[in-house]
Amino acid sequence: MAEKTSFFVLREKAVPEVLLKVVEAKRLLDSGKVESVQDATEAVGISRSSFYKYKDDIFPYHENQKGKTITMVIQLDDEPGLLSSLKRLLIFMQIYLRYIRVFRSMESHHYRLVLMCFRRREMWKI
Repeated sequence: MAEKTSFFVLREKAVPEVLLKVVEAKRLLDSGKVESVQDATEAVGISRSSFYKYKDDIFPYHENQKGKTITMVIQLDDEPGLLSSLKRLLIFMQIYLRYIRVFRSMESHHYRLVLMCFRRREMWKI
């Protein structure tokens, strides 16, 4: 039987210190200020096992970012050149959007799914 997932929003003062340090370690890794999990955990003062135990369970909540992330799912025929055309489109879109992630599936029944996530740039109203 699948485990039911529940989410809670807590004030920072109610969150255990180890979880706040996991969030800080993830921020250091994402920003490139440290190169490894070992470096990040040493910088914030937690064990690697604590980091790995909680890293997929805690994320910062940014209320001011609500509604600013755009997610697109595109189904492409698996033909040569389509993904490179999509990459050129992404370069153009970076004028308006800050690129976050692009994921693509393996070929399945002669098509691919491409999932793209973007965050709006603050200077543009879309």
